[in-house]
Amino acid sequence: MARIPILRPGRHQGRGPVVNLTVSELSEIATGYDRVAHEAPVVIGHPKDGAAAHGWVRSLALEGDLLVAQAEQISADLSEKWRAGAIKKVSASLWLPDSPSNPHRGKWSLRHVGMLGAQVPAVKGLPPAELSGGEGDFVSLECVESTTKDLRIAALEAELAERDRQEANAEADALATELVSNGQVPPRQRDAMAAVLRMIPADTVVELEESDDFPVGELLREFLTHLPVQIEYAELAGGPIPDVEALPDFCIPQGFQVSAADAARYREVAARAKREEISFAEALERG
Repeated sequence: MARIPILRPGRHQGRGPVVNLTVSELSEIATGYDRVAHEAPVVIGHPKDGAAAHGWVRSLALEGDLLVAQAEQISADLSEKWRAGAIKKVSASLWLPDSPSNPHRGKWSLRHVGMLGAQVPAVKGLPPAELSGGEGDFVSLECVESTTKDLRIAALEAELAERDRQEANAEADALATELVSNGQVPPRQRDAMAAVLRMIPADTVVELEESDDFPVGELLREFLTHLPVQIEYAELAGGPIPDVEALPDFCIPQGFQVSAADAARYREVAARAKREEISFAEALERG
């Protein structure tokens, strides 16, 4: 079991706002610690969520005016770095009482204990921590702030990313609609084309190892907008096809054309109907 003094009362300046902790608040952190609600990990540095844990805080206790963590399952990697002198300090990361992620809203609570290397301690004069039972196995400690500022920055970044996503989707939908209107893409393929364009925004760039970056999003749009027309929506001229004899009782509708083979077949069936004095439909059935 590792005994780690992590905080003392007073005014502390870490990576965020100034933190002014009283003995009463340290006692509240100790008594309120609940491993079921949140088991604080022992980590190296101050990593983002998802980093590997190198130990776990089993309990907190107030010894005089010192907040002390009892940690267990200290990893071999952390122990080796500490023995080699790569780890010299410890940092307690706290949630502010009003933090949305705080499992004990309204009170200070421990987020994690970070083992540090070269950072300057924010709290001077703390007693050493024992990472093992060995004589002289000690590290120095510091205190750091909660992550409320980081949460605000993350929320702003998420808002900007969502706005960029919506603008990119609108551009993709508009281009897909334009391609259909121009006859370059069949209407039934409009939704699929829009989906492809959403997955490859206009500013998409692929990094190639031995050449300049490849602006795949821009080139895709240039390719699509120069596709030949596949569907002609303009009105087409009708009338007889050259070299096809005019038929006195046959009128080609406006906008349509009839091939020479179809015209010859029509004349053959019409002649049979007239010769046998039957309807055109009956003559067509008889072949």
